[in-house]
Amino acid sequence: MVATMDDTHIILQPYPCEIELASPVKLGNKIITPFTATSCQASSPLFPFTFEETIERLKTLPLLDCEPDGAFWWHSPHGEHWQVTGNLYDRQDKLFYVELKSNAPGQPMGQFFSTFGPHENLLIQLPTLGLFLSTEEFLNRFLVKA
Repeated sequence: MVATMDDTHIILQPYPCEIELASPVKLGNKIITPFTATSCQASSPLFPFTFEETIERLKTLPLLDCEPDGAFWWHSPHGEHWQVTGNLYDRQDKLFYVELKSNAPGQPMGQFFSTFGPHENLLIQLPTLGLFLSTEEFLNRFLVKA
């Protein structure tokens, strides 16, 4: 499978209990090793914090704005040109997942992901490609360094 990405569309969620490595995939000029997650959205665990706590966590990022409905946008400081926009989704009073689009390089994305906990506890879904990646696989192989 050869895949390309013009726009980075991501779903960030807690790392599910049942997941396996899939066959390597060529994404642009890189080889990545995604995961196979069966019924990942339906059986995904929830983040250990509420919707409101998530908004407070996000507000610790400089130049990030967040609405009470969970819509957020984060832009680069002067002299850089990137942004992250998205929405928060909850279930049973806890954060379920974060859907976002971004053209940010690796360092800001790593900083963004860290607001949701340790990277090894997070799973990245690329919904337009149907791929699931570890946070480190996504940051190290998919995104360019700043």
